[in-house]
Amino acid sequence: MGQQTNFFMLSEDETQFLEFVSQMNIVKFLKQQYENHFEEAVLEKISAPTVENHETIFLWDSRQKMLPEYINHQEICHYDKENSNLIHTGMFKYYIDISQAPVIEFQRSFIRKDDVLVPGRIWADMNRVVNNRMENKGDDFISLYKYLAKYIRTNSKHYKNTHEYFCSFANKWFVNGGKVFLSASNRIVSYEDF
Repeated sequence: MGQQTNFFMLSEDETQFLEFVSQMNIVKFLKQQYENHFEEAVLEKISAPTVENHETIFLWDSRQKMLPEYINHQEICHYDKENSNLIHTGMFKYYIDISQAPVIEFQRSFIRKDDVLVPGRIWADMNRVVNNRMENKGDDFISLYKYLAKYIRTNSKHYKNTHEYFCSFANKWFVNGGKVFLSASNRIVSYEDF
């Protein structure tokens, strides 16, 4: 069963959160997918989210190994419209399986082209399948998720009837006229709507 904490973050909030995570020295930042070797998935630097680039990042609890069974792959193919053929390249993309791996999904909050702030979240599946049985990912992993969720909650403002936490810079932006997309109610609101 997964757990999630939804939030609104501006790039300044994200920088503070990622610095907090980095200081723990047990979490590594990963891309969701890579093309050759697992080392390519490890991110040394994370650029600020934009409309064009707001990819999801995995927060890997590196106290646990990244086992081969946590990685899926798919051949990269191209479609030849002229001949209606699928061309096999022999190259592969590799995907980290969030349901199995000791990773927390960090889906980034970002501002759309219409100046509406979209929520992000941290999400983790606390269990994985081992020998056809469900097993939790361990107390350390669960504690890590809860610790990160607590950081977000304690450094944020929460408004009644919302599922999202407003991190400090995002909240200032919101109070000063910014609009946000509330995912649960599927609507755009401003501070005056509260």
